[in-house]
Amino acid sequence: MSHPSTSLSKTTIAFHWMVGLLAIAILALGFYMTNTQSYGLYTPHKSLGVLFLVIAVIRVLWRLFEGFPTPIHNKATNNQMLVKLVHFALLALTLLLPISGILMSYLGGYGVPFFDAELLPKNLHPITGKPSAISEQWANIFGGFHGLGALALSALVVLHAGAALKHHLIDKDMTLLRMFAINKSRSNLS
Repeated sequence: MSHPSTSLSKTTIAFHWMVGLLAIAILALGFYMTNTQSYGLYTPHKSLGVLFLVIAVIRVLWRLFEGFPTPIHNKATNNQMLVKLVHFALLALTLLLPISGILMSYLGGYGVPFFDAELLPKNLHPITGKPSAISEQWANIFGGFHGLGALALSALVVLHAGAALKHHLIDKDMTLLRMFAINKSRSNLS
């Protein structure tokens, strides 16, 4: 049996990878569609965002239930506050980014699709039949947050991945390997 500080539950590992990989895919899709004006990708982006929100809420609830993983090493480091801040920001943005996207779309009059279903209906103008903003001001506010949040989450994902690689390549501890459910002692890896 492995030492408790070096092992994570299968549920924690599954949530980590589901949220992480889905976040990367949605961010990439979002940046691509906005930079290329690929309007046909908005429905898949929004649908994946709704799915992502559901998974992220469950993950946050699981995190509150299970608690945060203990660091591999018990050394007091100057960056522990930064580590906690980054983890908190990652969790917060995984909730706030899809919520802001949903509010931006709904208040902009575009509704919220979930693949072939309509979670929140479009607000169609009675004469033109085109989407009409419910509140253009609030749609723009949530849209601005959504754009900045996407940049912030992207930066945090890169920082998080870089820190994991630093633990593996420089510190030579089990931080990265435990997220793959590998619980071998470091001496067996040489």
